[in-house]
Amino acid sequence: ENAYVAYYNWKRGVRAQGYDASGNPNLQVLVGPARSAEQSPPEEAIPEIALCAEDVSLKGGGTVKRYRVGGVIPSTQAWVDTEQEFADAMGGEIIDAAGCLSIKVGAARSTAFAVTADEFLIGQEIERQDVAPIQSRFNRIQLSYVSLAHAGGWLTTPLRADAAARAEDGKDIDESAPLRLVTSGTQAQRISQIRLRANRLQRRLAVPVGPKFCLIEPGDWGTVTSARHTGGATRTFVVDKVAHYAERSHLWLIETASSVYAWTPSTDEITPGAVQPSPSTPPGAAALSSFAVSAITIAGAGGAQVPALRFTWTAVTDPSIRSVLIEVERVIDGVGQGNIAHYY
Repeated sequence: ENAYVAYYNWKRGVRAQGYDASGNPNLQVLVGPARSAEQSPPEEAIPEIALCAEDVSLKGGGTVKRYRVGGVIPSTQAWVDTEQEFADAMGGEIIDAAGCLSIKVGAARSTAFAVTADEFLIGQEIERQDVAPIQSRFNRIQLSYVSLAHAGGWLTTPLRADAAARAEDGKDIDESAPLRLVTSGTQAQRISQIRLRANRLQRRLAVPVGPKFCLIEPGDWGTVTSARHTGGATRTFVVDKVAHYAERSHLWLIETASSVYAWTPSTDEITPGAVQPSPSTPPGAAALSSFAVSAITIAGAGGAQVPALRFTWTAVTDPSIRSVLIEVERVIDGVGQGNIAHYY
């Protein structure tokens, strides 16, 4: 039931004895992409298998293996969908390395590189995102998994919420998803914790660097230190994708941290059915000073004047405020139309 062993076997192809048109015996692939050992080297799978086999303590005593799976994989299911189901069950991510998909198990990793501002290539564009769009964030999560004790029916994990994230977002934003290959409630809880923590690390960077980084691959962890792009702090990122050229490389990075995968059973594991204490009421969003809205017209296509809104306020000096959220809803005859526009 080691999750990565099952995944690797599926990837290499599950076969059965069959016969060709001439009646000669041969092996028929029943399910899986049937990749060769060259396409899916077993030595690359061994570290991931070891991570899945690590013991994780339970709140009530004893241990379980980190990631296990169980379930049925239809032979007609698209390979990429099965790949995603395995990744979900391991709290991990699908890595695309030169068109060959693999999974990195959800676990903290050592860093393989360190980038400083001096190593950014001059004259090349750097892309940065400090705050993710509200549509891609969530502050509460509840996952469903398969319960063998209930004849294969679905159960849901206890609702897991982040009060600080809720205060930042200004409202509850829920996330839910099925874990079709997970049969353990505590494993599903750990995966929900990973997803919630990872979602709140919102920084993204795309940086051009020199040839010394030509061996970096998707899934590698590293650090970036820059006064302008990380506020002078050393932050940890995972490589989402790379592009290597003759004399330079381009790295697309997603912020991560070892704390995303930390698990303290006494505080993180929630007893199913237990009434969870309500978090203290988070502070409301900070108000802007001298906020004003005025209707204006601006030049549109062909020089035509089109209506617009101008927002003004006194400059914010609080260093803890990273963005301003403005919501505008169209109202007709006193009735809101529900089409809310967001401005940052």
